[in-house]
Amino acid sequence: MDKEKLSGNTICYESGKIRGRRLQEAETIGGISCAAGSWAWFHENGRLSSCEPVDDIAVEGINCKAGSRVYFHGNGCLRQCNIPKDALITGVPVCSTTFVLFHENSRLAACRLSADYTHQEISCMSGRWIGFHNDGSLKRCFAAKDKKINGLMIRKGVWASFHMNGSIDTYRMTENAVVQGRDCRPGDILVFDIEGRLMERIRM
Repeated sequence: MDKEKLSGNTICYESGKIRGRRLQEAETIGGISCAAGSWAWFHENGRLSSCEPVDDIAVEGINCKAGSRVYFHGNGCLRQCNIPKDALITGVPVCSTTFVLFHENSRLAACRLSADYTHQEISCMSGRWIGFHNDGSLKRCFAAKDKKINGLMIRKGVWASFHMNGSIDTYRMTENAVVQGRDCRPGDILVFDIEGRLMERIRM
């Protein structure tokens, strides 16, 4: 702990500000009733970093699950939580079996889908992870249907990532094909620039 100091039930930053504190009893911090015996963690600016809520609680309109840790960005916005049941978050069908991530601007960053979901005309597969850029555009998903993008056929069940403008960023090939004049085979990872040009082929 080169930058932290431990004293009993409290951990401090080198500056002396509290980094973490074990709660002797249930305590309300930042409007959240936090469980006795759990640790509350803080950013160096004093904002709450994470805690364990006693009850299900709505944070920025997101229902966060009791007994599961809730995390916050340094600006105070929700960063990560578990939800008590499958739900729609900004229209995205989110699965409750694992955590949900959010950007510093409160937009959804990543989750596991509870149903197939179409975004920017790309059908994404239920039960798999999906990611979004901080402007709400699709960042990555597993395709639920074959889809041709920039001349490249994205196959059902295969993971692909995307630039903010919707063009392909990276894709792992599942078949032999010629892509922009380059022979590609199954397992090759293709990397494209934001204009859709093939920049690199990583042969696995």
